[in-house]
Amino acid sequence: MERAIFKDRHLIFVTTYLGGSVSENGKTIYQMTDYVGPAIYYYFENILPIIKNRPEALLVIIDNGSQPELVNYLKTLPDKNILLHLRSDNVGRPRAVNEFIAEHIGPNNLPKSVWVMDPDIIFDQLSFDLLAEAVVNLPELGLLGMRYKKNDCNPEIYLFFPPKTLTGKNGKTFSVAVPFMANVAGPIMAMTGQRLMTTLKFKFFPFKEYHCYGHCDAVIHDYFKWRRIKSGYLNGTLVNHLKSGSRVAPELQQWMSQKRS
Repeated sequence: MERAIFKDRHLIFVTTYLGGSVSENGKTIYQMTDYVGPAIYYYFENILPIIKNRPEALLVIIDNGSQPELVNYLKTLPDKNILLHLRSDNVGRPRAVNEFIAEHIGPNNLPKSVWVMDPDIIFDQLSFDLLAEAVVNLPELGLLGMRYKKNDCNPEIYLFFPPKTLTGKNGKTFSVAVPFMANVAGPIMAMTGQRLMTTLKFKFFPFKEYHCYGHCDAVIHDYFKWRRIKSGYLNGTLVNHLKSGSRVAPELQQWMSQKRS
């Protein structure tokens, strides 16, 4: 793999896992449900045409030891704008992303932005384009995420105050909602490549001790908070979180029904 391919790209990480439930220290920390597989397939159906329209976007799929069904599907995805990295083990999202960055990214091939997504969201081209523009033009922020459609899976919390109007490096204004004493929700998070290098030292998830699941967005929030770096949600964007535990969005149920018919 040529390291130069990452330079000045919108580098998007998504980690996939389709297998049994996951335990840590004798406790179940991730419960597999019937909606996990369909959410993953719907995610890719949604994002592939979006990044196809953005040649500077690069989607890095890290699969954490999934069942052959999913691995075989991932191998069929077009190679343009996509890198597939297959792991034999399920180490969780933070360690998988951090280890990839440590091996492949450095000061000489710095991406313009770095995104981390969960494979259970859908959004449109306009939301993607606006976030891609805003994240590189608001370098004072830590994380920037999309606004979430309000449903039973909505992860936004503690948005008590009016949004802030920020002027970007390009002279355009952007409206950002900053949560109070809460992290920007983990299903989609973006930051500048410069922030990844200078503040996080090439460790997107600044864990001292890795956890397979959980704590991902909170650990970044705390790291930025103590350095007085704000994060927020970009108004004008909209992302639909398809599932949360046993809860499922109507759009995913409808998509599943269409696939069965």
